[in-house]
Amino acid sequence: MIKSLESIAQQKRHSVHQKTDAPNPDPLGDVFHLLTMKSVFYTHSELTSPWGMEMPAIPQSLMFHIVVQGHCYVMVKGQTTQLSKGDFLMVPHGLGHHIFDHASSHCAPLFDLPIEQLTKHYEILRYGGKGEKTVLLCGAVSFEHPIASRLLALMPQFVQIDSDHHQYNQTIKNTMNMLATEAKCTGVGSEAVITRLADIIVIQSLRAWLDTLDTDNNGWLAALHDKRLSKAIICIHNQPEKSWTVGQLATEAGMSRTSFAEHFKRMVGESPLQYLTQWRMALATSQLVHSKESILEVALNLGYQSEAAFSRAYKKVVGVTPSTTRRS
Repeated sequence: MIKSLESIAQQKRHSVHQKTDAPNPDPLGDVFHLLTMKSVFYTHSELTSPWGMEMPAIPQSLMFHIVVQGHCYVMVKGQTTQLSKGDFLMVPHGLGHHIFDHASSHCAPLFDLPIEQLTKHYEILRYGGKGEKTVLLCGAVSFEHPIASRLLALMPQFVQIDSDHHQYNQTIKNTMNMLATEAKCTGVGSEAVITRLADIIVIQSLRAWLDTLDTDNNGWLAALHDKRLSKAIICIHNQPEKSWTVGQLATEAGMSRTSFAEHFKRMVGESPLQYLTQWRMALATSQLVHSKESILEVALNLGYQSEAAFSRAYKKVVGVTPSTTRRS
């Protein structure tokens, strides 16, 4: 027997409530809890001077380089920085860039180099002349949760983390040492260990970068640090299917409706209900791409009572229909 629309909606709402339990009292902890990474690739690179690589752009990915041995230079959009052993560099917007040992070294396109693909996500590259050796672990990861888009949008073209001069230095350094050991001896299970350690370093480095920011000048992060606004934002994150009103969110924040609405708009750059809609559509896009649930089920997950109502809202915000997103 086919379930009625209302019974499906009730089941979906119950399922969502089971998943979201009590709100996390730590808003930034809530953000990192949602940052589930999807590995794109990792490359263990053994490079001997002279050498240079031209990395292609990888849209919607965070690219990174860890220096296991030696040193190198990285140039992103005309900006050059030097990396030494133990340093970590993130290119958060997936921009194309160059890596080389010396300014005079030729940078060959990555896909023209002798890369040995060991598995779908793990490669080894041995390249260069007969000079000094540099060992890098390079990679690209994507994040499955739409909250990553908010976080990465705040980041510059590249972020360098020097493990010797940061409060996270010992944790990052220890993880890098473990990773370096695995990278040097590619035995049974090395790929699994390397990819997991690299994921940990990415998260640790994002935490390190966040600690360097003046959150007073970063609207969304500043709102997460605001003791009142963060309560309302976490309610939206944890229960996007709920038909929130500005008054209800203001109550969660412990503020009057008018003060809350004005303060939220000033800090976040959009109204509370606009933020709720944007958040729902970001979640919807993720579900349409990564899950096998029907468009109706996605709509019910997010509090819409019909597929038509959801499709209208989705097209207004995203610019295409849900079925177009799913097909593409």
